[in-house]
Amino acid sequence: MDKFHAFLVLDYAQPAYSEVHHLVVPTYMLQHPGQLSEAGWYNTHKLLTQFVHEGKQPAQIRSDMKKQTIQINMRQGAPKKLELVWSKTVDDVRVDSAEHYCEDVRVWAACVLQDLRGLVGETL
Repeated sequence: MDKFHAFLVLDYAQPAYSEVHHLVVPTYMLQHPGQLSEAGWYNTHKLLTQFVHEGKQPAQIRSDMKKQTIQINMRQGAPKKLELVWSKTVDDVRVDSAEHYCEDVRVWAACVLQDLRGLVGETL
């Protein structure tokens, strides 16, 4: 969790790093679901899918959310523990430059969705 918090500091302190903030949070939450209910976990998966596979940007998602009610359901009972071997984790993300960081976060997010493919299915 320390590395995740360091990412948040980078995202807020350095604009070049914040370019992928919308990927960092849901990717980390999917791998560490203790703060999400089962419904919140699936909503987070859907959100990350929209970012990674549909190319949506945070502003588009916010606009969509104004049109409908999407609740993340934080801390209301975690989903079942995931027994997966992740192909990429927070530890695989380099922070030596914004370019490496953004590249690695994008790869990490895509890998998490790929790792979850058999569990969640291709779409929700």
